[in-house]
Amino acid sequence: MKKYKEIEILRAYAIFGVLGTHILNDTLFYYNEALFGVVAFYLNYAVSLFVLISGLVLGLKYRYDFSVISFYKKRALQR
Repeated sequence: MKKYKEIEILRAYAIFGVLGTHILNDTLFYYNEALFGVVAFYLNYAVSLFVLISGLVLGLKYRYDFSVISFYKKRALQR
């Protein structure tokens, strides 16, 4: 499958959002709950972006030759 630079940039953007949320959850929440609420609101995109990227990558990978049986066989055999 061809790698797309744009997808990698979006993935990095989502990673920073998730890391920011987890870091701020442990520090800013106890320091200033109102500020945490505002910052968390703007970082809330990260999980949705991960779901979008996962669906896009799977759609691109299995675009033409998709077999449901082989898809679940591969998943079952992975550790």
